[in-house]
Amino acid sequence: MKNIIILISIFLTGISILNAQWQSIGPYNGQSHAIEIKGNNIVSGTWTGVLYSTNGGNNWVQSNLSGMEKKTTSFVVSGNLIFAGITGGIHVSSDNGINWQQSLNIENISSLTASFGNIYGGCQTSPGSGGVIVTTNNGTNWSQIGLTGKHILSLTTSGNYLVVGTYNDGIFISTNNGSNWINTSNVFGKPQCLASNNNFVYAGTNSNGIIISSNNGLNWVQSSLNNENILSLKVIGDIIYAGTLNSGFYISTNAGLSFTQYTFPFDIRSLGIYNSNIFAGTTFDGIYKSTNNGANWTKTNFNNQKIVGLSTDGNKYLQAHTTMVYSFQLMAVHHGFRLIW
Repeated sequence: MKNIIILISIFLTGISILNAQWQSIGPYNGQSHAIEIKGNNIVSGTWTGVLYSTNGGNNWVQSNLSGMEKKTTSFVVSGNLIFAGITGGIHVSSDNGINWQQSLNIENISSLTASFGNIYGGCQTSPGSGGVIVTTNNGTNWSQIGLTGKHILSLTTSGNYLVVGTYNDGIFISTNNGSNWINTSNVFGKPQCLASNNNFVYAGTNSNGIIISSNNGLNWVQSSLNNENILSLKVIGDIIYAGTLNSGFYISTNAGLSFTQYTFPFDIRSLGIYNSNIFAGTTFDGIYKSTNNGANWTKTNFNNQKIVGLSTDGNKYLQAHTTMVYSFQLMAVHHGFRLIW
């Protein structure tokens, strides 16, 4: 009851708005869908595969995962491996995103998450069978574990809970690796992205901003950010980072009790952190980077790319699925965060 009262108090808080200056940092001429950090590399997923940077995003190189059919939608890190979800399956890299091998050659993957050595994939419908798949042996074999026929938008884990956002049916949770599912929310809009911290789960929706659960996804309440289309979401301890459609960037430093809004010129499709810099993946104008808490931004040569997902492994590697990425630096990013993208 205490947690519910705390969450309900979110309604009473306001949102501050701050202006920020941005300059694209690349790559150019495309869209970037996701970013991952692993070791010293930043990896970006694009409409045509994966690019990587070894110098903080200043220069980008095409990996061997390339081609018009290799649209990359999501990344997840598990141990020494990076998994990439694409239209047409899943690829895996053991060298920080430079080289990739095919792990699954069916299904269109919308999202990935990892927990206790298991890798979970969310599958699309039309085309595809939808539902959730899992590998327990680092991608050697994959199996369907439920929600077949449902279009999966987002995945995350919270303790022993697997939390899944769907296109038409709200949010589902499973406590037994997909053997049984409970539909816990279908009233707050489409859960386009998910993130978790301890027992708290955060869902970014297409119409109701961010909703919050304090009990691993069983119950949900509306946050004070209640009327935005949230495209990307990251959580670092009590800090929440949210990218929106047409409404800039939001930050909460108190677990969602209040939010500060920063103006931003493009949609933010994905978010990531690399060496205390925050990267924001955009729809049209590459990667932007700020080293002064979002007040000013510089452009790398990763420009005009659309990015819809970002995640990190500690403070070392960042990967991005393109077409585009933004970056800026905020306080307290050294705690680390995880995409849910």
